[in-house]
Amino acid sequence: METAEFYPILWAKSDPYKSLRAHMRETAIVAGCLVTESCIGMPYVPVDQYLGLDRCSTEKLVMYLAGLHDLGKAHPCFICKISSDKIKDYFVHHPELAYVNLNRVADYRHEQGSASAARRIWKEKKRFDRRTISALSAILRLHHQGKKGEDVGLEEEEWPAGRKWMYQQDLLEQWLWKWLNPPRISLRSAKQADAACMVITAIVILSDWIASGTFFENTTGNESESRLRQLTARFLKASNMIPDAFPKAKNFCDLWRQIKPDHMRPIQKSLDQYYSAGNEIPLLTILEAPMGEGKTEAGIFAAFRMMYAYHKQGIYMALPTAATANQMKQRMADLFQQHGCSDVMLLHSGAWMVENRFVLSKEENNGTDPLTQAEQWLTTPKRGLLASAAVGTVDQAMMAAMRVRYGMLRLGGLGSKVLVIDEIHAYDAYMTDILLRLLDWCRAMQIPVVLLSATLPSARKAMILERYGGVDVLPKAYPQITMAYPNGKVAFETVDGSFQHNTVALQILPYLGKVEKIVELALKKVEDGGCLCILLNTVLEAQKVYKLLLSKVEEGTTCLLFHSRFSMARRNEIEKQCIDWFGPGGQRPQKAILVATQVVEQSLDIDMDAMITAIAPIDLLLQRMGRMHRHMDTPRPTSLSKPVLTILTPDGDHYGPTEKVYYRLLLERTRQAIEKAEKVSIPVDIPALVEEVYDESFRKADDLETFWKRSIHEELQVGEGRQIELNPPQTNSFGLADLAASPILGDEEDGLLAARTRLGTPSKRVAILPSNLFVKLQNVLDHRCRPTAELSRQVLQYSVAVPETTLKANGILLGDKILCGTGRLYGVIALPAEKNGEVPPTQTIRSVMDHAFITMDRELGFVIEQKEQ
Repeated sequence: METAEFYPILWAKSDPYKSLRAHMRETAIVAGCLVTESCIGMPYVPVDQYLGLDRCSTEKLVMYLAGLHDLGKAHPCFICKISSDKIKDYFVHHPELAYVNLNRVADYRHEQGSASAARRIWKEKKRFDRRTISALSAILRLHHQGKKGEDVGLEEEEWPAGRKWMYQQDLLEQWLWKWLNPPRISLRSAKQADAACMVITAIVILSDWIASGTFFENTTGNESESRLRQLTARFLKASNMIPDAFPKAKNFCDLWRQIKPDHMRPIQKSLDQYYSAGNEIPLLTILEAPMGEGKTEAGIFAAFRMMYAYHKQGIYMALPTAATANQMKQRMADLFQQHGCSDVMLLHSGAWMVENRFVLSKEENNGTDPLTQAEQWLTTPKRGLLASAAVGTVDQAMMAAMRVRYGMLRLGGLGSKVLVIDEIHAYDAYMTDILLRLLDWCRAMQIPVVLLSATLPSARKAMILERYGGVDVLPKAYPQITMAYPNGKVAFETVDGSFQHNTVALQILPYLGKVEKIVELALKKVEDGGCLCILLNTVLEAQKVYKLLLSKVEEGTTCLLFHSRFSMARRNEIEKQCIDWFGPGGQRPQKAILVATQVVEQSLDIDMDAMITAIAPIDLLLQRMGRMHRHMDTPRPTSLSKPVLTILTPDGDHYGPTEKVYYRLLLERTRQAIEKAEKVSIPVDIPALVEEVYDESFRKADDLETFWKRSIHEELQVGEGRQIELNPPQTNSFGLADLAASPILGDEEDGLLAARTRLGTPSKRVAILPSNLFVKLQNVLDHRCRPTAELSRQVLQYSVAVPETTLKANGILLGDKILCGTGRLYGVIALPAEKNGEVPPTQTIRSVMDHAFITMDRELGFVIEQKEQ
């Protein structure tokens, strides 16, 4: 079809200028490369199987839909969105083509126009059946999300010249159809229509973004298809979206070369034997074993074997917290380097700070080499799951099952990977329900999943297995490997023995909330040396204990406080110090006391000689126990040579601040369970203790009122989760199409916090800034500019997350001295330091507000002191 048949004013990009036809062609070609070469491509997400197509036909269909994404730009309301002499002159000579109702020009959304135009053309030309038309048009509508506006009709009764514009749309569609010759599919016979359409939508979005980027800024539309594919391949390689060559480990020790066969742990041996026997590879693997049993290495080995079997090209390792993700990232990076593979991406909201990698804004991009921009392209969480391998927080995976903007990019990224979730027991009812919905999608998309836990209650395990077919009775063996297969079959493998055979003595003392008693006990325990952890349930309690400890500790005893309310820079420093002292091969102090909160509870590989812990639900107590006597080769003082867990309970019925953190019913049941037991034998006692506390039968509920309160509270949590979850995957329709009409929530990149992955009191990040940095930020905000990446990084180093209720109670949010951040600093409250001068973000700094002194103390962390009235 000749170019002259198209109106010469059809444009797609204004800065730099790009004709509509050129952009549609380039986007289609990029989509073809994504299908055949990228991590999101169809060799790893079997869309062709879902739709009953061969690979070539799938590629042509995706290219056709990607090319059509901007069909709605062939519309006078879009053409008039830029001021151009060429366009003005054209409408002077063709006044009938200009849309007369100028009030509607600003409201026009081209993605809605694309969907409307495609529906009309497909019906008129009988391209697809009605159900398929509805689904495919939704794909076009979803290539932009969260934008306000509407379609502006071209019907002749509203505007006589509308038919001429419809003809332009017809020409563009006909050109794409003849060029690509896509298959005439029908979703009525699809095996997994929802999953297929979701992946296609993700590819259309990515194709548009890549074709709109710097690699295609200087193309003219006359380049050959091979040249455009070369450009796309360069971008994909630079951005780490081309699948890496992962090691083909035949057995466990092939993967973990530093572990010799005679040093393998029982759960590692069991997995190795299972795969060596040539057994069927499961779609879901659950590993249950005590803390310190080598589950992580076993889980990663299982993930590799599942990756080969299901033709995936990567792994996403999901951890409970950013701190544990930071530590695991280094372990994974070392493994990949050992096998000659590329680096592993770190993925959580603060990862760009940890690794000093970020995507530059359009203004910051000026003069930046396109290859450098491509290298940074996946560092944003929205696109990070597209990388071939990543380690991050579980929140990033959860958002793939939530109604967030461009959430299908996350789901599409997971589609090429094996998903590994550590500490699967550690999440509340709200998070668990979202994770269960994620598992629904993982099964539909054939995403292999590995789940790790030391203390998984049977009720939660049954809920997980329901997604894969379910079982009537769960075996009580422990340690255990559970495997679910694509056909719905579930199998169980009992692990022969356990590496950990500790017997931990329980010392139960009524010292909860009694600061002086706790400090006195701690000092007595380390009289002869050793490393002790005091683990408390709230930051305020930890600060009180630490302050008193510092006033009473003798010279030669090292003390450290670790909780979540330190500045970002200082927290990273403390986290590193913990690993250096108490981690594997660490330079342990002769005598040390670590006062901490839950930040050291899970996944962090530290080893203490003794622990004093506030009471918590039994599964968390067992996890805390796992941070003690963890490494067999650690030298210990004689007085602490046997593991003893000291548990602080209340002197009465009131649990104080702990009751605001954990359900009272679980605390009561845990108290009853531990008071009956003088010791815990690992691994034998773990499953029995967990079941005793979490058994929810009426006979076990000593306090039915408390039981019902907890049940109702959890139902409310589940209800909140259901409001923001995706619908379950549909077999022969595009259920996600309703995202185009229903509200789409933001994520941490959008500055919209509605799509929360965790319930609890909303918080803001508070940064007390030295005068020079505060003035610099103020100047930027006064000029209504967005802070640069470097300025944002500097500010965030001083910041800490604080509950809004705390800030409101102290009048901080109302002060005229505060600055409210934008862009990368959305949700950040900046306060000026009390004194002028430069203060590093790891040192003490204070701000004086109207009603309170706000201090970021190097030793204590965030502190608020009320002024005397």
